[in-house]
Amino acid sequence: MALAGGLVFGLGMSIVTAGAAYWAIKAHYYRRLADEIMSTEKTMAVNQATFHELTVADAPVHIARSTDDNGYTIPGGFCVYIQGYPYS
Repeated sequence: MALAGGLVFGLGMSIVTAGAAYWAIKAHYYRRLADEIMSTEKTMAVNQATFHELTVADAPVHIARSTDDNGYTIPGGFCVYIQGYPYS
């Protein structure tokens, strides 16, 4: 009888520990995700304001896909070029 009680107790503790670890990892993931979303929103707001200022200044802006050293396109990568005017 003591063996069965020990097994039930051990199994119960394992389930509780696994559940606690799952909830801790899940909470950590959601906090990190929320931080990433806030950071992205801030970056997008800054980018939008910057592009607005460049548009008002009538600056020639070009957007191109970015590539690595071998010439392969980087997924989701873009480059922004602002064409300068030569000085006389």
